[in-house]
Amino acid sequence: MAKLDLSHNCLTSNGMGILSHALKLNPYLTHLNLENNRFHKGDKFYKITVMLQSNKILKSINLSKCSLESEDAEVIGKGLLENDTLTSLNLSKNKIKAEGAAYIFDALRGKDSKVKVLDLSGNNIKN
Repeated sequence: MAKLDLSHNCLTSNGMGILSHALKLNPYLTHLNLENNRFHKGDKFYKITVMLQSNKILKSINLSKCSLESEDAEVIGKGLLENDTLTSLNLSKNKIKAEGAAYIFDALRGKDSKVKVLDLSGNNIKN
Protein backbone atom coordinates (compact mmCIF):
# COMPACT_ATOMS: atom_id res chain seq x y z
CA MET A 1 0.00 0.00 0.00
CA ALA A 2 1.54 3.30 -1.11
CA LYS A 3 0.28 6.70 -0.02
CA LEU A 4 0.95 10.14 -1.47
CA ASP A 5 0.10 13.24 0.56
CA LEU A 6 -0.06 16.40 -1.54
CA SER A 7 -2.32 18.26 0.87
CA HIS A 8 -1.82 22.00 1.44
CA ASN A 9 0.42 22.39 -1.64
CA CYS A 10 -1.37 24.93 -3.86
CA LEU A 11 -1.63 22.25 -6.53
CA THR A 12 -3.19 23.70 -9.67
CA SER A 13 -5.17 22.05 -12.44
CA ASN A 14 -1.95 21.90 -14.48
CA GLY A 15 -0.36 20.02 -11.60
CA MET A 16 -3.36 17.70 -11.60
CA GLY A 17 -2.71 16.99 -15.28
CA ILE A 18 0.88 16.02 -14.53
CA LEU A 19 -0.24 13.92 -11.58
CA SER A 20 -2.87 12.21 -13.71
CA HIS A 21 -0.24 11.27 -16.29
CA ALA A 22 2.13 10.00 -13.59
CA LEU A 23 -0.62 7.87 -12.05
CA LYS A 24 -1.14 6.09 -15.38
CA LEU A 25 2.43 4.84 -15.07
CA ASN A 26 2.44 4.07 -11.34
CA PRO A 27 1.08 0.65 -10.35
CA TYR A 28 1.66 1.13 -6.60
CA LEU A 29 -0.10 4.27 -5.35
CA THR A 30 -3.35 3.34 -3.61
CA HIS A 31 -4.13 6.39 -1.44
CA LEU A 32 -3.99 9.99 -2.63
CA ASN A 33 -4.51 13.00 -0.34
CA LEU A 34 -5.19 16.27 -2.18
CA GLU A 35 -6.85 18.04 0.76
CA ASN A 36 -6.81 21.84 0.84
CA ASN A 37 -5.64 22.52 -2.70
CA ARG A 38 -7.36 25.25 -4.68
CA PHE A 39 -7.61 23.97 -8.22
CA HIS A 40 -8.15 26.66 -10.86
CA LYS A 41 -11.59 26.49 -12.40
CA GLY A 42 -10.54 27.67 -15.87
CA ASP A 43 -10.34 24.17 -17.30
CA LYS A 44 -13.42 22.97 -15.40
CA PHE A 45 -11.31 20.52 -13.38
CA TYR A 46 -11.57 17.93 -16.17
CA LYS A 47 -8.19 16.40 -15.37
CA ILE A 48 -9.65 14.68 -12.31
CA THR A 49 -11.97 12.85 -14.73
CA VAL A 50 -8.98 11.65 -16.74
CA MET A 51 -7.28 10.50 -13.56
CA LEU A 52 -10.33 8.59 -12.33
CA GLN A 53 -10.96 7.02 -15.72
CA SER A 54 -7.41 5.92 -16.39
CA ASN A 55 -6.19 4.89 -12.94
CA LYS A 56 -7.05 1.35 -11.93
CA ILE A 57 -5.03 1.22 -8.70
CA LEU A 58 -6.24 4.06 -6.42
CA LYS A 59 -8.43 2.95 -3.53
CA SER A 60 -8.98 6.32 -1.84
CA ILE A 61 -8.87 10.00 -2.76
CA ASN A 62 -9.24 12.91 -0.36
CA LEU A 63 -10.47 16.08 -2.09
CA SER A 64 -11.72 17.82 1.05
CA LYS A 65 -11.32 21.59 1.47
CA CYS A 66 -10.56 22.15 -2.23
CA SER A 67 -13.33 24.72 -2.87
CA LEU A 68 -14.99 22.29 -5.27
CA GLU A 69 -18.40 23.27 -6.60
CA SER A 70 -21.28 21.39 -8.21
CA GLU A 71 -19.72 21.62 -11.69
CA ASP A 72 -16.62 19.94 -10.27
CA ALA A 73 -18.80 17.21 -8.75
CA GLU A 74 -20.30 16.62 -12.20
CA VAL A 75 -16.80 16.13 -13.61
CA ILE A 76 -15.86 13.80 -10.74
CA GLY A 77 -19.07 11.84 -11.41
CA LYS A 78 -18.06 11.34 -15.05
CA GLY A 79 -14.74 9.94 -13.89
CA LEU A 80 -16.43 7.62 -11.42
CA LEU A 81 -18.52 6.08 -14.18
CA GLU A 82 -15.42 4.33 -15.54
CA ASN A 83 -13.56 3.73 -12.28
CA ASP A 84 -13.98 0.36 -10.63
CA THR A 85 -11.25 0.41 -7.99
CA LEU A 86 -11.98 3.44 -5.78
CA THR A 87 -13.44 2.47 -2.40
CA SER A 88 -13.25 5.80 -0.53
CA LEU A 89 -13.95 9.34 -1.75
CA ASN A 90 -13.75 12.34 0.59
CA LEU A 91 -15.41 15.48 -0.80
CA SER A 92 -16.11 17.08 2.58
CA LYS A 93 -15.91 20.81 3.34
CA ASN A 94 -16.33 22.00 -0.24
CA LYS A 95 -19.01 24.13 -1.93
CA ILE A 96 -20.97 21.31 -3.53
CA LYS A 97 -24.74 21.80 -3.68
CA ALA A 98 -27.53 19.26 -4.07
CA GLU A 99 -27.24 19.08 -7.86
CA GLY A 100 -23.52 18.32 -7.52
CA ALA A 101 -24.20 15.57 -5.00
CA ALA A 102 -26.78 14.16 -7.43
CA TYR A 103 -24.07 13.78 -10.11
CA ILE A 104 -21.96 11.76 -7.68
CA PHE A 105 -24.90 9.61 -6.56
CA ASP A 106 -25.99 8.96 -10.16
CA ALA A 107 -22.47 7.88 -11.12
CA LEU A 108 -22.26 5.51 -8.19
CA ARG A 109 -25.75 4.14 -8.74
CA GLY A 110 -25.32 3.65 -12.48
CA LYS A 111 -22.81 0.84 -12.23
CA ASP A 112 -21.30 -1.73 -9.91
CA SER A 113 -19.38 0.81 -7.84
CA LYS A 114 -16.85 -0.30 -5.26
CA VAL A 115 -17.12 2.97 -3.29
CA LYS A 116 -17.97 2.09 0.30
CA VAL A 117 -17.09 5.43 1.93
CA LEU A 118 -18.36 8.72 0.53
CA ASP A 119 -17.97 11.85 2.66
CA LEU A 120 -19.96 14.89 1.53
CA SER A 121 -20.21 16.51 4.96
CA GLY A 122 -19.70 20.25 5.28
CA ASN A 123 -21.07 21.11 1.83
CA ASN A 124 -24.10 23.19 0.79
CA ILE A 125 -26.38 20.20 0.33
CA LYS A 126 -29.94 20.74 1.45
CA ASN A 127 -32.83 18.25 1.61
